[in-house]
Amino acid sequence: METYILAIDCGSTNLKLVLFNQQGEQEHLVIAPNQDVISDHPGWREFDLDISWQQLCALTKQVVVDFCRPEQISAISFSGHGNGLILLDEDHRPVGNGIYSLDDRASSIVDRWQQDGRYGEAQETMRCPVMTGGPLPLFAWIKENQPERARRARHCIFVKDWLRLCLGGDIATDYTDASGGSLLDHVRQCYPQSLFERLDVAELFDILPPLRSSSEQVGGVSDQAAKATGLKAGTPLFMGGQDVSLGAAGIGDLSENILVSVFGSWSVSALNVADTTGLPLVINHPIDGHFLSGVGDGNAGLALDTMIRLCFADVASDCEKSGESVHQALEKKVSPTDKNALLFVPHLFGSMLNTGAVAGLIGLRAHTQRSEIYKAVCEGILLGYLVNISLLPPFAGVSTVWLIGGGAKSDLLGQMMADIFGREVLVPADTEITARGAAVCAMIGKVESDAPFGTPSPKVRRKFTPDATMAEYYGKKAVLISKVLLEGDPLLEAAASL
Repeated sequence: METYILAIDCGSTNLKLVLFNQQGEQEHLVIAPNQDVISDHPGWREFDLDISWQQLCALTKQVVVDFCRPEQISAISFSGHGNGLILLDEDHRPVGNGIYSLDDRASSIVDRWQQDGRYGEAQETMRCPVMTGGPLPLFAWIKENQPERARRARHCIFVKDWLRLCLGGDIATDYTDASGGSLLDHVRQCYPQSLFERLDVAELFDILPPLRSSSEQVGGVSDQAAKATGLKAGTPLFMGGQDVSLGAAGIGDLSENILVSVFGSWSVSALNVADTTGLPLVINHPIDGHFLSGVGDGNAGLALDTMIRLCFADVASDCEKSGESVHQALEKKVSPTDKNALLFVPHLFGSMLNTGAVAGLIGLRAHTQRSEIYKAVCEGILLGYLVNISLLPPFAGVSTVWLIGGGAKSDLLGQMMADIFGREVLVPADTEITARGAAVCAMIGKVESDAPFGTPSPKVRRKFTPDATMAEYYGKKAVLISKVLLEGDPLLEAAASL
């Protein structure tokens, strides 16, 4: 009987269940969009945890009906979007909604920490920037503005941990989520209690979960969950990790000349590093003892979709009626070699360097074509990728970029990334590389060795090589947008304060 590993991948946009065979090859995918974002106040981005569980139940039933029998699933592993905040009470029930990482209610708290120097202390300890939508500032905001909610909280976990808990797993999290959530002392590899006290969130230390390896088994499917999902009771549950780290693990290559770049709701670029000395951003790799350096930004797929909503609502409406993808419809009107005088500053959701940063479209003229606007938006997002990742010295040694996430479906984005980065870009044949990373964690846990990394990297669907004729064009745009991204734009900042 053929058996499979089920990877549960809860991203910011979709919930995906992916079956992999024992060789790590993708066999089956079911996908459903996440519930609508709850936004009761400007800048708030929340979700109902019980609805997330109900969505998982519906998808697992679909898997075991349409593709395999419950007993064919030999292990279950998890991937989830990082940061945000999930609080549970003593009965493991949610204390309020879950909060997404793009929530910006705590921006004033991050600003306060930056002004009084505590932010610098936190980054020096954790080696990972404290995101506005991360557990530390969000819990500080809850403590100040919803003190009763903070008092009721007995556990603080991440989204993958919630789904695993619902299936019958233990209260725990892994080192990738803890490090990516700026909760982990990089050197000591533990929660820094004294730093939490300095940030006035000492209570958070007492409710953070035990830390486990990404490949560790943490429970099994309970009888109650088996009835709700159609899965077999007792099926082993493995920890998995944060999607950023698992995307790198899914490529199956620990060499240091590989960059894994995710174009999803977020942009995330990560590379393997052996020596973390002096690097401004480091997170744990799912493989124990290994690390990743990289950058993340909320201005990727969500920014592109927002600009489509603002500028191309009519195209989106027509595509909804015809069933065509709005991205494909817009890309038909654009060539990777098109050049324009527009510069799109992509900070619709702030910036990792400046939480108050705003977006802008510069260079509009009466004769500007809408197709030029679309290409400029794509360029601005990818140029933002380049500026951010160029801050890391190891990027100079990168020769190959693996493009994964929803953006990997776009040949336009693939070629533009090759031209902007000046490096070969590979798109894997398997679509769900983050989920593959989760499956690898289960493989390692099952055999208690690193043997799965002896398997090949995913097969390549498309390869994009840099177009030399575009180098000068993108070089000029990179200089301009780098100045705006790194130094700020007085005009945009003044307009934002009106």
